[in-house]
Amino acid sequence: MPKAQPHQASSDSNQNALLLSKLRPPRPASALIERPALLSLLDRVLACPLTLLSAPAGFGKTTVLQQWLGERQRQADFPPVAWVSLDGGDNDPLRFWSYLVEASQAFQPHPTPLSPLQIAREAPPFGPPALQQCVGAFINEIIRLDCQGLLILEEYHVIHEQQIHQTLTFFIDQLPAALHLVLITRTDPPFSLARLRANNQLLEIHASQLAFSRAETLRFLQQTLPFDLPETVAAQIEEQMEGWIAGLRLFTLGFQGRATPSDIQQLLSSFTGHHRYLLDYFLTEVLSAQAAHVQAFLLQTSHLQRLCAPLCDSVTGGEASEQILTEIERAGLFLQAITDSDGWYRYHALFAEAMQNEARQRLGEALVALCLQRAQSWYEHNGMLDEAIETALQRRTTASVLALLERLLERPNAFRERIYAIQRWLQSIPDELLATSPLLCFAYASALTFTSSSDQLEASTFTRVMTLLQYAEEQWLARQQTPRLAEVYALRALISVRQGKIPEAARAARQALALLSPEQFTWHVVCQTTLAIEARWLGHFQAAYQTMLPGLSTFRDIQEQEGSIVLKLFLGELCLEQGMLYQAEELFQTALQEAKEGSNDQARALTGIAQLAYEHNQLAQAGQQAQQALAISMTINDRLLQVQATLILARVAAASGLVHEALKMLQARLVHLDPAQFPQQYREILLWQMRFELTSGDAASVQRWLESSQTEEASLSVSRSQQEQEALLRARWLLQSGAAHDVLTLLKSWQEEAAANERLRSTLEIGLLLSMAYHQLKQPQEARSQLSEIIQLAHPEHYLRLFLDEGEIVTTLLSAQLTAIREKSLQTYIRTILQAFDTRQKQPSALAFDPVSLLASLSPQERQILRLLADGMERQEIAEHLVISLNTVKTHLQRLYQKLHVTSRFEAVEIARSLDLTD
Repeated sequence: MPKAQPHQASSDSNQNALLLSKLRPPRPASALIERPALLSLLDRVLACPLTLLSAPAGFGKTTVLQQWLGERQRQADFPPVAWVSLDGGDNDPLRFWSYLVEASQAFQPHPTPLSPLQIAREAPPFGPPALQQCVGAFINEIIRLDCQGLLILEEYHVIHEQQIHQTLTFFIDQLPAALHLVLITRTDPPFSLARLRANNQLLEIHASQLAFSRAETLRFLQQTLPFDLPETVAAQIEEQMEGWIAGLRLFTLGFQGRATPSDIQQLLSSFTGHHRYLLDYFLTEVLSAQAAHVQAFLLQTSHLQRLCAPLCDSVTGGEASEQILTEIERAGLFLQAITDSDGWYRYHALFAEAMQNEARQRLGEALVALCLQRAQSWYEHNGMLDEAIETALQRRTTASVLALLERLLERPNAFRERIYAIQRWLQSIPDELLATSPLLCFAYASALTFTSSSDQLEASTFTRVMTLLQYAEEQWLARQQTPRLAEVYALRALISVRQGKIPEAARAARQALALLSPEQFTWHVVCQTTLAIEARWLGHFQAAYQTMLPGLSTFRDIQEQEGSIVLKLFLGELCLEQGMLYQAEELFQTALQEAKEGSNDQARALTGIAQLAYEHNQLAQAGQQAQQALAISMTINDRLLQVQATLILARVAAASGLVHEALKMLQARLVHLDPAQFPQQYREILLWQMRFELTSGDAASVQRWLESSQTEEASLSVSRSQQEQEALLRARWLLQSGAAHDVLTLLKSWQEEAAANERLRSTLEIGLLLSMAYHQLKQPQEARSQLSEIIQLAHPEHYLRLFLDEGEIVTTLLSAQLTAIREKSLQTYIRTILQAFDTRQKQPSALAFDPVSLLASLSPQERQILRLLADGMERQEIAEHLVISLNTVKTHLQRLYQKLHVTSRFEAVEIARSLDLTD
């Protein structure tokens, strides 16, 4: 069997299977009508971030763009051009962006390649990458290399995957000034273009501008037909064609055998105009005018996305395909040679669609199916398994699809690189057939898990994944394939962790660890991490930390950077919960340096650093970092991170005296959180709500919640840490109620447990509350004893908010302690805490301003800017939104900060909230 043409796939074809023919434009026709007005309009492409060539099929979108490029690329300063011809298979987000990155190699002045996204291979070991952060990294690389150019995406209307639309929108928003995107499409893309239109940054060219005018129609007919048409006949043709260029080409092809204008006039009078009717009519004429062997060739190859002579020989059963392809191209039969592709062609999409319908009618379904079967065999023989699978799906031969997919998954990295495609391919396979392949059941379950927009699977997806894993388990158990069976248990553990079902996760992890081979090291890490999460859930932080360390060592050994970052973040969170603040900071800072821009990892690191800043009473810094983390988590739709960032912002607001604003933040977050899907996070927010309510004096609300939470605890899986925090809230409520004896009874067992498990942060908090209880009971010696131990433990980590958040009673306790302590370092530490109390009392807050007077001092423009600032917009975005320059925005912000008596964005946003300027 003949082999594929050279250069069909990239040099990295085993990993990416990119067809380089898709990165080449079709070769333009030799004789084109000059269209100077349209070419002048296209000159605006280089002044706009985005250009849309949007019109139905056959209006010459690609042709006119090629014509413009052919004219303008002669200029020395014209930028490089990258081209991607899209098809239905590109609805895989990884494949789509791989093509864009590969095409963008054209933007470089030197042959050194752009640092590619490495979309699949840089992904975490158990999940796809966050595409937006990969796109961000790609943009950063383009900016770093100072690239300029024109990126053209042809046939964008075939893209319907929402994740692609979202990431491309992000790409457009971040485009550097020297880079321009052109979409050739039959319909406008489904993302908002309003801002680009408002800022005159979008060039739109539609059918009315692309259609031939009467003069252009006449020139085309004069240039193409071997005789002159009477003006009345030409006018009639123009009226019926309505400037439809493909129709005119079909017309001239179909009537080349007609000798006189009267013959044409007679045929024109036999029909009236809709494009579909004209297409069918003239296609019949065009095909009928061809030699029998050309007709057969066109119909037999009409279902091929791209054609080359060896492929066509295989499909038709002939040996003259190369000659026929050349013959068809010369005849102008809508066959386009692909530039610099060594013999690859494609049919015009409109012509191909019409020929496919004609093929089914003339050849019959059986012969069409045979042609597709031959194409599939050729793809298989030449290692083009993606194309073979797509063709098998087109043939509806599901058994073939399964066999090919199993072959594909034997390739290294195949699952990571085609995770979205695997999900799409398998969703059409009936369960009874899918259940016979445990490998594909496992792959499908993994794809559904890792392509989920949230770690928490929706109920229907969760049920589907569990069913697939059950199929895989039964088959591998029957075949005694122990390592594969271990992977099923390990994946179940991972899913259960994400669903918040920690005891189930730990059971599955132990099952897996008993069966995993030493070579399955990444699954080992997953299971060890699961057991560490269980230990953390039970409040055994030190045990969790020790359980996690071997996984970090493994990932370092195999240079799995993404996995290492995740484990460092987990260890940082454990250190924070244990109370080892400086060790936590080192881990978070390292993770932050290694994390990709805009990633989940970056947001987690920022959240951890913000918590540390809060503990050290650096409120402005904590607020800024939490705002950054919240912005990222909103972009990537990570609900868990949104909760954590919001909690920090609420605590910062409450610490600044804005308790009402803190409560509003938490209530707003609760509205968007499903308690059934996120029970732990929902309960944590409620806990902090009650803490703030208690601070503001509403003890009755706290009492009601504590009573209801005790009832719920039996039916919910609540972590030990959560139980402890709720016990501490009850202790604070008891103190406020004057029931100090009950506080001692409640906290003694918790104090012992915290000490036994080396939970320093818990030990400090419990000890401080016990000191306050002894003080209330007028037992000063016991109060001082507790407080002395707390100060000695808290001093090395320099805790401040630990004391400040408990209120003014702590100043009394610390002042008394100051006289009893002899160590200079501890005296200095106590004075630092007391000074922080004093500074807090003197610090003006937004509530210290008269809202009416403050609002009156702001101009309408300043109010609007303050509102946009509070909505999270950056300065450049505000400038674009208000259609003003960046310098004007900076000037407004300087005056605004002066009027508000603030020095940072965070403080300004807090005032905006207090003035109800936020949505």
